[in-house]
Amino acid sequence: MSDSKFDRRGFLRRGTTAALTAGFVAGSAGAEETAADTKGVKADGRTFLEPAKEIPVIGRWDVIVCGGGPAGIAAAVRAARDGARVLLIEANGCLGGIWTAGLLGCLLDGYNKPGITQEIFERLDKRDARRYRRLFEPEPMKIILDEMVQDAKIDVRLHSRVVAAHCDEANRLKLVVTESKSGREAFAADVFIDTTGDGDLSINAGCGWDYGCPDTGEAQPFSYIILLTGIELDEIRPYASGLPGESWAVPKQALAKLIEQTTGHGPSYASPTLFPVRDDVFVLMANHEYGLKGYRTDDLTRHVPRPGRSEPNDRRPAKPRRSVGQHPHRCHARAYRRPCEPPHPRAIHDLDRGYLHRRAVR
Repeated sequence: MSDSKFDRRGFLRRGTTAALTAGFVAGSAGAEETAADTKGVKADGRTFLEPAKEIPVIGRWDVIVCGGGPAGIAAAVRAARDGARVLLIEANGCLGGIWTAGLLGCLLDGYNKPGITQEIFERLDKRDARRYRRLFEPEPMKIILDEMVQDAKIDVRLHSRVVAAHCDEANRLKLVVTESKSGREAFAADVFIDTTGDGDLSINAGCGWDYGCPDTGEAQPFSYIILLTGIELDEIRPYASGLPGESWAVPKQALAKLIEQTTGHGPSYASPTLFPVRDDVFVLMANHEYGLKGYRTDDLTRHVPRPGRSEPNDRRPAKPRRSVGQHPHRCHARAYRRPCEPPHPRAIHDLDRGYLHRRAVR
């Protein structure tokens, strides 16, 4: 230490001078930024008028499908196989929606369906990724869906959220606008299909919408699904649903009772579900959040477990080798916005008759 050429006093003196100078420069810049920031901001500070700017139109397709979940995959693949040039836009970093990003490893009411559903089952079987007729692993499902869209020569745009849409004078949809790391981008097509699940495209294009129960506005709760690892089927068989020839209801009741006994309180989901997607990987859905709305970002944020809150880990017997293998990229909102023209909700006979609501987008 005695041989060191480090001059502490000189360092502090130079550092103080630099800090004061930087503070003066930063302060001057801050004043300029403050003045600039007031442009477009109303006097009450509650709204901001975004400056107009040109948005690049990336290209034109025959069909643009917004939303890469189960419905979006089916729509895009079918359109492409029929000869259309298709663009598939998805907000998450993977295709599959609730199947993959949401970790719901179960094709509900799908095992006896033909067409693309049956094709997905066959592809799962080739990868040994299906269990007990309709249960599957989310990760192989991602690969399968990627293969299907690649085979159909579908253009895919991930990490892109629909934020605006443009209609012409005849109220016909012409452009969809997305937001991503690339900024705002526009995409043109002859046909648009909204499979976002929450009506993002339709509502941005000007359609009216409703949500929840028409009389009260109440809606189903959010579900939070996780993958559990380090569990063997034999040791938790009485609590596992989806096994061949066995009821789903009885294991749910047994699991709810077990959670109450081991934690001192019942699960927020009255019928918690635990089912195997592999011999040592299980889907657990035991957490529900009530009173939240899927179109509010604050509510979506509140639904994500954080320190200090009751998390899925707290709702099962503690055992060192048992762990949460994966949290979902997104929660499972059971209720969504329904595009319509209140007070006239959509009905199947409206489609048969080709009826257009006053604010419908064609």
